Amino acid sequence: TTTPHYYPILSLVIQTMTPDLKAHAPTICHARRLSSTPSPEEQAVLRRSLSQPLPELLPKYFYDDVGSQLFERITTLPAYYQARTEIQILQRHAAALMSGARPRHLMELGSGAGHKIRLLLNSFEQGERCTMLDINELFLRESLQLLSADYPRYTFDGLVGDFVDDLDQVS
Repeated sequence: TTTPHYYPILSLVIQTMTPDLKAHAPTICHARRLSSTPSPEEQAVLRRSLSQPLPELLPKYFYDDVGSQLFERITTLPAYYQARTEIQILQRHAAALMSGARPRHLMELGSGAGHKIRLLLNSFEQGERCTMLDINELFLRESLQLLSADYPRYTFDGLVGDFVDDLDQVS
């Protein structure tokens, strides 16, 4: 059985699950085929969005390799308080959160470079599995490699996708 606990400010989902004791190297799955060429449906949405009196673009289109690196830098700026606040909350409460939830499976949505998940992994030795979801495959691969090296007792999986459209693919 799965009992999800949602902490939206942290962009994390913690699940308590039946253990899967099979350890393996990090795997990357694709929720759907992501392409640098938008599908006809996406092209129509983009055309409508950019043709409005005040043009707009969905943020997911900003997270190519350069955009993801830029966002990581933005999160370190004094004006960008959200990431700093989330990290402060985790630094203060990760141990209590993890001991209360006692998860075997952690998931981070929009994981980026994986900084916040480390605070949870450091706070709880009983976990077994960690799944990271991010729209940028390069960032996801790099995060999974580093996390696998630093936390060898965990099984890490990655899902390349959009946490708005592909959340149903996370298991």
